[in-house]
Amino acid sequence: MGKQDVHFPRRSGTIIAGVLGAINSDRLWGEVPKVFVMKRRKKSPTDPDIIGFAAKRMNIGEFELFIRAYEEWYGERPTEAMMEPFFGTYLKRSTAPFWARHFARRFLSAPELHEEIAKEKRVSSAVYFIPLILEYLLIMYYLVRV
Repeated sequence: MGKQDVHFPRRSGTIIAGVLGAINSDRLWGEVPKVFVMKRRKKSPTDPDIIGFAAKRMNIGEFELFIRAYEEWYGERPTEAMMEPFFGTYLKRSTAPFWARHFARRFLSAPELHEEIAKEKRVSSAVYFIPLILEYLLIMYYLVRV
């Protein structure tokens, strides 16, 4: 058998198109109620987000943050062997122990940190724009002089 065109009877095609048109039309369903409209929610930060950002702000690694958090919560310096199960679970499941999460959130909510971040932004913008302005003035000086 070669290629053959499949033809449906004209009448059944009309019926199917009519049914599909009725299903998709607003006449059948009306407007979609507002209840079914999904709104985007703000994504809450995950444990790796919080721990990673706090460690970056403290200029230490995440493992060192775990050690400092444990030391602050329990009052004794842990060994690396004690921290490995906690940190391994954190890496595998992306869930931090409560004391590490608490330490990172408390550090990030400190007002001194917000002042420091604002100061860093001012300094970084000045470091970026001052050379550009100087270069612009130098180019203008040469253009005027020529």
